[in-house]
Amino acid sequence: MKDDPFDIYDSYDREALRTAAMLVQLTQDVIELYSIGVELNDPTPSGGGGYDQPMGRSGISDPTGEMATNPRRHQRANQLKESRLALAKALKEVRHALYNSAAAAGS
Repeated sequence: MKDDPFDIYDSYDREALRTAAMLVQLTQDVIELYSIGVELNDPTPSGGGGYDQPMGRSGISDPTGEMATNPRRHQRANQLKESRLALAKALKEVRHALYNSAAAAGS
């Protein structure tokens, strides 16, 4: 088993440091997955223009209208909104932790 660099600390400090390390790891995942979600939610239809495009009431192909009414797109937009709100809260809390850690370190 690999040595844990935080083993030298008391249990509550060790847990706080492990939590901070986990935040660093999760941040990269959030960036990657949020970017993918934004790309998937892009309302711009892909190129092509074949005969299998959705048709509007007038019989004219309407891929943008189809995407705008897609329930999965609305769900994804709501999930992205929730992510933005959660990220704003997380940033506030991490800044608070940084301030208190710096104060404790005498900076």
